[in-house]
Parts: sequence; structure tokens; C-alpha cells
Amino acid sequence: MKSSRRKCLSLVAGYSLVEMMMTLAIGLVLVSVALPTMIGAIQGYRLNSIAQQTANLIDLTRSAAIWRNTVVSFQRGVDDKSGNTIFFVDLNGDGKPNANEPLIMLPTDMRIDSGTTDPACPGLTDTQNFTSKVIFDSRGTLNFIGGAAPAKYLLTLGYTTQARYGCRAITVSPMGQTKILKASEGAWIGM
Repeated sequence: MKSSRRKCLSLVAGYSLVEMMMTLAIGLVLVSVALPTMIGAIQGYRLNSIAQQTANLIDLTRSAAIWRNTVVSFQRGVDDKSGNTIFFVDLNGDGKPNANEPLIMLPTDMRIDSGTTDPACPGLTDTQNFTSKVIFDSRGTLNFIGGAAPAKYLLTLGYTTQARYGCRAITVSPMGQTKILKASEGAWIGM
């Protein structure tokens, strides 16, 4: 009697091949719907991360100028080995990144996006585009090159070929304060 029960239970337990294939098909459909959203979120997080790292490096430049009681600059350069754009704190004033100077490197799929950003957009009035460097004096305020100081410096970062993920703007006020903004429906909003 016990052996016949075991046979019946073993025949009932398990899934058929059709049930397993239907479950797999439903799972694949769900993944194909969720994947583009997930990739978009990851790309947005990467762009936010680079913008935050750049803003932190600008803040570090300002702190170094105050701490050293001298002029220190945040500069853009090109990495000799990879050819990627880099940002570095020029502690010794030679205009080149050295081994002891903090730096960050933009990923190959990101760039400085100054050509597509209109500084007249709401939220970015009275700005000067970042060209190659931002200089802080010993008080931690901006030292503008050539004439009167605008309201703030503007540095925008975006993807080289994937404009759908947007861009981020980093502003530096004349007092040296940084702010990160993102484009949203034709205007810039704080993050």
C-alpha cells in the first residue's frame, strides 16, 4: 500500500515542459519591457556621479586655495595615455596634471557639453561658459580672467552620442559655491 502511494505522488509532482516554457516566455517579455528603463536609470546615475565628482573637485580646489593661502586653479586637460578629458587641481601652478594632484577622468562616452547648452535658459542667466580653468584666490572666491565677473561659471557634462539621457550643469558662483543642475523640460532645476 505504501509503495502505490509513492508512485502516485511521484507522477503528480513537477512541472510539464509546456508550463516551464510559458513561465520562461512571460519572464523574457517582462525583462524586455524593463531593460530600457533600467539602462536609462543606470546612465542617469553615471552622469549624476561624474557631475558630483566634478563639483567635489571644484570644492576641493577652493579649499586648497584657502588652506594654502594662495591662488589655485581647477583645470581641464587631456590624459596622455588614453586621450580622455581630465579635470585636475593645479596645486603647483604649472598647468599640467602631476602625480600628487587630485584629478578625475571623464569616461570615453561623456564630454563637456557646452555647445548644446543655452546659458539663457531659465536657471542659467548671467553665466560664463567654462573654457579651460576656474581660478580661486586665497579667500576662496573666483578670480575671473579678463574683465568683470559674471554671476557664475557654467560647466555642462553630457553623453557623446546618447543625448536622450540629458546633461548636467555645474555652476560656480563668484563666492565659490558649486551647484549641480539637470535639464528638465527646457529649464534647469537643482539636484
